[in-house]
Amino acid sequence: MTCNHFSPSNKAFLVAISSSVDGPCNFSQDNQDLRWKEGMQNEIQALKASNTWTLERLPQTKHALTLGLQN
Repeated sequence: MTCNHFSPSNKAFLVAISSSVDGPCNFSQDNQDLRWKEGMQNEIQALKASNTWTLERLPQTKHALTLGLQN
């Protein structure tokens, strides 16, 4: 992902907010934060309640995407 299409002021804003965040950077760190765990549980419950998605098994010939969330 690039920021080439953002205006200079938007780029400055993005740099300011992304550099001021002082928190967990990966799943291992996030998973130790009780607030993060509670937030994720709330998100999952909301998705289930609205029938937005279901958890399914992958066929044996398919592999899940990791999306860079590996520890």
